[in-house]
Amino acid sequence: MLNAYEDIFALAERLGEKPRWFDENGVPRYCEHHPSSSADIYAVEVALVLISCQQCGVEMPVQMSHDLGDLLDRVPVSLAEAAREGTLHYGDPPAHDDGADYCHAGCTMNCWDLRVLEFWRRTGFEWERVAALEIELPGARDSDRVPRGEAP
Repeated sequence: MLNAYEDIFALAERLGEKPRWFDENGVPRYCEHHPSSSADIYAVEVALVLISCQQCGVEMPVQMSHDLGDLLDRVPVSLAEAAREGTLHYGDPPAHDDGADYCHAGCTMNCWDLRVLEFWRRTGFEWERVAALEIELPGARDSDRVPRGEAP
């Protein structure tokens, strides 16, 4: 489960703002998405992915990144490989409401990963967009999902 960042949401609500996207830590972001806004300043790959809450079905764009440390040491698969293989996964959705109330259960559940909206790769000091990796993810729209409130 990610932090709810109630202070950030409260300030934004006073200003009448809704998040445009969330970073990989579930922090609500209010600027237009760009990979240079990543929480990981060492990122070499950044994906903006559309996910859906398993509980309420709310869809939200989230950012994922990989840096050289991930690629060389800890994680054997890059974001590009994960997108191609259909294994790209965000995890628990950020704090959110279902249109009316805070979705308590959904924030503790995994998400459904739907689509790569933007994919970026760093080349030197510049970011280049990789349209070929902006794809629907396998199983994203499977009809066997159980809608909220219905038994499997």
